[in-house]
Amino acid sequence: MSTQSSLQAHGREPGTRPTVWLLWSLIVLCFVIVTLGGYVRLSGSGLAIPEWPFFTVSQTLDETGKVIASKKSIFPPTTEEGWVILKDIFVRDIPGFEAGIAMSEFKRMFFVEWSHRAVAKFIGLVYLAFLGCALAYKGVRARIGKLAVINLFVLVAQAVLGGLAVKFHLDSVKVSIHLVNAFIFTSILSWMLLKLLHPATVEKPSPGNTILRVSSAVYVVIMIQLFSGGLMAASHAGYTMNTWPKMGDQWIAPGVWEAGTGLYHNLTENVVMIQLTHRWFAFAVALAVLYMALSAAYIEVSKVARWALRLAPAIVVLQIILGIFTLLKGVHPHLALTHQSVGLVLLLSVLVVIYETKCHPVVSEAALAEREEKAAKASQEPAHA
Repeated sequence: MSTQSSLQAHGREPGTRPTVWLLWSLIVLCFVIVTLGGYVRLSGSGLAIPEWPFFTVSQTLDETGKVIASKKSIFPPTTEEGWVILKDIFVRDIPGFEAGIAMSEFKRMFFVEWSHRAVAKFIGLVYLAFLGCALAYKGVRARIGKLAVINLFVLVAQAVLGGLAVKFHLDSVKVSIHLVNAFIFTSILSWMLLKLLHPATVEKPSPGNTILRVSSAVYVVIMIQLFSGGLMAASHAGYTMNTWPKMGDQWIAPGVWEAGTGLYHNLTENVVMIQLTHRWFAFAVALAVLYMALSAAYIEVSKVARWALRLAPAIVVLQIILGIFTLLKGVHPHLALTHQSVGLVLLLSVLVVIYETKCHPVVSEAALAEREEKAAKASQEPAHA
């Protein structure tokens, strides 16, 4: 069902139209901030503002030069003195940067990170407007009110996770959790949009709903791979061994296991292991998506689900190709950011399958054959006058 026809069908319910468009806006903004967040990491700008959520823009000193008062803001400083203060805090708090870093370079890094934070704040404002619509109208509230409130907490958690990522100097695990939480937030937005555009025709899925179970498992598998992608970006594992299919001259490069460090360290900090896991688990994702599509080949599903089932295998192939070329090109920014965004598209395509098979009737192959047999028998019976 198209967006326009859906709005016409359900537009009589007060509040549906503005709520739908706010949801569309939020989903688009999520793609923007996910892409921008990827650029923040690629450009090395994630720690350009060590303070969170506010940062120092001016200071008052006593006669001895000791700071006795500070003014903090969410907006960039308006004086050169403020820029000097920010740069000094950056050099002081972030290891590996010298005081000799050019002010122009620091400002570039600052505005990349600041833009990321500004878009995040804008998403928060738009979400509050959406939440107001979702709760103000009875019909809309009945469908998505609970999810809207739950997702508010997910959004708050996302802000906190962003602050923790900065506080712990972009620890790879925390950055990856921050990324996955963004995907969860976007998934819930998409689920609410589907509930408004294509309302459920059944309250509970049938017990034998195989595609629902398979697609739910595939969603989890993709989320694991997206978490692995976060580790790749946060640890800069993509910059090592830019060859494919082998890692250098070998299928499994030396250093894949650092003895004496434990499983957790190797999976989250060892760049060789991180790359090995990410590059080959991608094919596990591809097999899972293909299995999902083939499992539904002889099962009647909704038209929307059928389109999603056809698109998902094509998207996963595109994703793998983008991943390979991103690696071969030494993590080219355009390829890397496209690769990340297509990963979110793949996740949402599987989410559509989950929603459709859960909320709309799914007829098993056996039930479909039985229905066709009954129809054939009925057609053979003599017609009554």
